[in-house]
Amino acid sequence: MATIICLANSWKYGERCIAGIDIHTGQWIRPLCDRFPNGQVPTDIRLIDGDEPALLDILHIPLVYKVDRTRMACENYWIQPGTWQRMGRAEPGQLMPFCRHRSQVLHTDRKYVHEPWLRSRPIPERRTLELVWTHSFQVTGHVRSTGTRWKGTFSTTSGQRLVNLPITDPIMVAKLDAGHTPSSQCLVTLSLGLPYRPARWEGDDPCWKLVAGVIELLTTDLILIEMQRVGWTIPQGRSFIEQRYGKRSRQHLTIDEQQEFLHHLQTLVAIAA
Repeated sequence: MATIICLANSWKYGERCIAGIDIHTGQWIRPLCDRFPNGQVPTDIRLIDGDEPALLDILHIPLVYKVDRTRMACENYWIQPGTWQRMGRAEPGQLMPFCRHRSQVLHTDRKYVHEPWLRSRPIPERRTLELVWTHSFQVTGHVRSTGTRWKGTFSTTSGQRLVNLPITDPIMVAKLDAGHTPSSQCLVTLSLGLPYRPARWEGDDPCWKLVAGVIELLTTDLILIEMQRVGWTIPQGRSFIEQRYGKRSRQHLTIDEQQEFLHHLQTLVAIAA
């Protein structure tokens, strides 16, 4: 069994691919079904009381790890008989320890990783999932006969800029189709897709980087994140809010008060740096 925070429920060959971080080990997990060879998880397995697993859901899933040297991903676990359970919800602030600040997201400074190179790595180094925090998320739509294909562009906290990566998060795509403008502050789950060789491609088969999950950060989320960076506990933050604003928690602050408190915390972070 494994208990994960769901960070991706993305399209994959007509079904969905699920992935998340184990709350006990901090390791990425991608559940695989032996009925599908490419990582899809069908509805009869993944739905919980008829609903899709959502980003930030805490899921309890019957899984087992099997060493498979033929697979290119180190995160793969096999689904076992049993029922998936939703145990609760995580807050975005809880994910900050899992955000990586590598100079190159998913191994390279390009939009892809060569499959032979990835398979040549020791199994623990065959990373195909990564969570990043960005302050600059933006999207562009490419209209096709089958609908708009959305792509994301953003910079990481380490300075790498990723441009026009396909978005495979169905919830974000539905919001974009409805006219939504996403927040620039997001937690983004990046995934490597299976090898796909475009026409006239030369060289080894590429595995393309995909935006598999997007968690937009509200001001209240950013407050909690900055509190963690300052080193404040929840009681310390609550005490400050009560003394400064006469209110019980960040959720009770007005929009202007939230922005003021956030700016105060960001100033403290800058001073500490």
